[in-house]
Amino acid sequence: MRRIIGVLVLVPLLAAGCADRSKPGSTGPGESVVEVTMRDNTYNPEMITVPNGRRVVLRFVNRGSVEHEAIIGDQAAQDDHADEMRSATSVSSEDMGGMGEMSHAPGDRAVTVKPGATAEIVTIFDSAGTFIIGCHQPGHYESGMKASLSVA
Repeated sequence: MRRIIGVLVLVPLLAAGCADRSKPGSTGPGESVVEVTMRDNTYNPEMITVPNGRRVVLRFVNRGSVEHEAIIGDQAAQDDHADEMRSATSVSSEDMGGMGEMSHAPGDRAVTVKPGATAEIVTIFDSAGTFIIGCHQPGHYESGMKASLSVA
């Protein structure tokens, strides 16, 4: 039997304008902040619920010994990213002029986090539903590094 422990932290800021968005940990009015710990090969919590239509900060803290990523999307998005990762690793960095590694564009619901580092995905979900958070570093997703994200 699996035991699921999850905490949704709501951090309202009463004085608008006091938040410094350039610093991790700062929040704005009405934001929800959820901290997700990444370890080799798990996310904690494994089940997350966030509000629909509100700004959400998903803070990913890598406490593992290897690089991890967090890709938020449905199963098709997870499959597409897994294919991209396989393609990227099959082409050497030398062949790509140093471009063999995957990177995520600003605004993507994706981050790559080195061991000991923290990264955030800041977004507003515009419809209710269930998504998957997955890590597609080689072998991680296949070994169960995924979490469920419910937007309610």
